[in-house]
Amino acid sequence: MLVVDCGRLSRSIAAIVHGYRTFDPAVNVAGVILNRVASDRHLEILKTALESIEIPILGVVRRQDEIAIPDRHLGLIPTEELLEVGEVIDRLAEVARSGFDWGRLLPMIGGVVRGSGRREISRLVTGGWVGLDSGWGGSRSGVQFLLCG
Repeated sequence: MLVVDCGRLSRSIAAIVHGYRTFDPAVNVAGVILNRVASDRHLEILKTALESIEIPILGVVRRQDEIAIPDRHLGLIPTEELLEVGEVIDRLAEVARSGFDWGRLLPMIGGVVRGSGRREISRLVTGGWVGLDSGWGGSRSGVQFLLCG
């Protein structure tokens, strides 16, 4: 699964996803999650571009400047140094609950979430099943990986 930062992308998303999909035949990119989508029009442009390479869109996260995890030059700040980490996780869990296609995602990650509340998704997100890694020194390529384990 590939999480793509769409903040500055339009039709070129197809080339980026196609490149990741075909670069290493041992890696199966089963779908994409579109991150930082600005508007409905932006989403339509992205969807149209991705239709040409026939890859499923498993989630859409709208741009939300009020949700931010601070970072340092070479990475994220440790959670024990973040005062509002619980609040940020709750907001991210709500984004995941409403923006991801859980019917398609859960079979891929092998997890089951009971109920539909924010806490259940929060446990899924914080329980080590799902994590985001923007790469060393930030996401210069605009791509983040969703790690399921």
